[in-house]
Amino acid sequence: MQIFLILNYWTFCTIRFFRFRRILQFIFSLGDRLPQNIGDNSAIIRISRAHVGHNPKKNEKRVSKMAKYSIRTDLACESEAVHDAGKNGTEYTEKDCDGFRVARLTVQNEVGERATGKRRGTYVTIFSELLCDEGEDRLDALAALVAEEIGALAENLLCGEPRCVLVAGLGNREITADCIGPKTVDKLTVTRHIRVHDEALFNRFCRVPLCAIAPGVLGQTGIETAELLGGVLDCAKPDLVLAVDALAARSVKRLGATVQISDAGIFPGSGIGNRRSEISRESLG
Repeated sequence: MQIFLILNYWTFCTIRFFRFRRILQFIFSLGDRLPQNIGDNSAIIRISRAHVGHNPKKNEKRVSKMAKYSIRTDLACESEAVHDAGKNGTEYTEKDCDGFRVARLTVQNEVGERATGKRRGTYVTIFSELLCDEGEDRLDALAALVAEEIGALAENLLCGEPRCVLVAGLGNREITADCIGPKTVDKLTVTRHIRVHDEALFNRFCRVPLCAIAPGVLGQTGIETAELLGGVLDCAKPDLVLAVDALAARSVKRLGATVQISDAGIFPGSGIGNRRSEISRESLG
């Protein structure tokens, strides 16, 4: 019995190895055939149609299954609509600010939502070199630029200055790629409680009451992030919620070098296909 199990295990591993090798060969064979725009789903489907095999009926079934998949990105600047600026219910502009490229995509209506796959709203993307390679002066300039863009969006939404701001650091602090939200909260100096205990001190040193929370993820708490934030909003009653989260990108060149700011809300977990409850002005009120 022991020999039988070992032989079957070896046979199973051998079969898996040859299947894996065929998959690698298939992937490498596409190297010179990939479309220039990797976001072109129709081009990917055409490649699949030419390479998945020799049986036309099976090929059609496989291609039809692949048609519902696309390369996932959270960055509006990687949308296909960027190449058709001013069309399909969208508006796209770029400018240079202090050596940083700033792109602004506005999704204006339902046509724009279908063209971009993004909710209606404004998406501001700031591009830099790798943040770990930037000097202190450049990081200070980038921080000032991000603050300016956040302030502009907030003023447009509120038509004035907020009376209280809540920063929500979304994500799992135990995972490096997902901990930017909680790590941001760790760096903040909250001030909402100061106003309650000593308003004179608050008026001397603070401008806007600031509170913060790092709610974790559903797997840690058993509670949807949107539900937790709803409870916090009932208590703190902020005018503005700043949600900080990690985003998925198509290109590795954008990792650690891109900041996106939006007023359209966010779906936590959508970057890895685990789309959770929406966090937006409509859902939180």
